[in-house]
Amino acid sequence: MRNVVVNEAQNQPSTAERRRSFIGALYRQSRNLRSRDKHLAARARATLARLRRSLTDPHYLPEAYDLLAESDILAYHPASQERPYLLVAGLFGVHPLPPQDDGERWRLGEALAHLGEHPSAEARLRQLLNADFPTLEYRLRQCVQLLHSHNIPLDYRWLLEDLLEVHKCAAGSQEDYRVRLMWARSFKQRQYQLRNTTQQPTPPSEHQGDDT
Repeated sequence: MRNVVVNEAQNQPSTAERRRSFIGALYRQSRNLRSRDKHLAARARATLARLRRSLTDPHYLPEAYDLLAESDILAYHPASQERPYLLVAGLFGVHPLPPQDDGERWRLGEALAHLGEHPSAEARLRQLLNADFPTLEYRLRQCVQLLHSHNIPLDYRWLLEDLLEVHKCAAGSQEDYRVRLMWARSFKQRQYQLRNTTQQPTPPSEHQGDDT
């Protein structure tokens, strides 16, 4: 009996694998949206619309929960840890990315820096730095809408990792501070680079190429 339990545990996907599966499921919706198969594209368009609406209307949450179930998030994570996944799913519905090989993806601070001299760019960043999680959800929706309007890609894998960290730790804790410090640091670093070079460097996202 003990060997059966051990074998079952060994066959369970790791936390990192479940997260990759979840993000991969989102990116598949983006690819399907651009499919030549009109029926597949229409289903993806409807799915993304429901994910987007789930940010403000709980009636559309089942669509997001489908992705969590397919990725084994529901099976292995308590309900208290679901909110970052639901938030990322909704944000992806607002700003779905093109297929991976069509361009770069930027971490949150870097993406905001790519707004250039847009008057809202740094203001949006500052609003993220001291917001509690419920307020952060609202502020992120504003940021992602702004990125979408300027066609600036966002790395949702990194965003999920950041939000999971912020969600689980106490507000104002060292871990919470570290994530927000990285947002501010990457924003200023990318902003400086863009102001001082005519050639934009490739984003240093270690997750490029992981998601399918």
